[in-house]
Amino acid sequence: MVISEIIYPGMHILTIPAATAKEKIHPGNPQGNACSLIFELALADTGETLYISDIVSPGDGIGSIRLIKPLPKGEYRAWLIIRAYDPKIMEEADRRSVMFTLIAEN
Repeated sequence: MVISEIIYPGMHILTIPAATAKEKIHPGNPQGNACSLIFELALADTGETLYISDIVSPGDGIGSIRLIKPLPKGEYRAWLIIRAYDPKIMEEADRRSVMFTLIAEN
């Protein structure tokens, strides 16, 4: 399935508390987008998944997230993986990955 126009949000830096790994995250699905999105955060060096969102409809955001596990204090290269789904049949239509810096601090 090909959707003609998909708007992908980006991220450059995300800072989270190291101990709790809970933070408000700003990517959302832009209003007027032609598809629903699922967001995944993964460490670039290990491929370990840290978070997967529920499906996010156009105009909605993620809000607060909790990572699968807290990270030790430090700076990490990470991927924001965005999967686009056709809202009529809920079939994956496209996928994009954006590298960003994830900072865990006290």
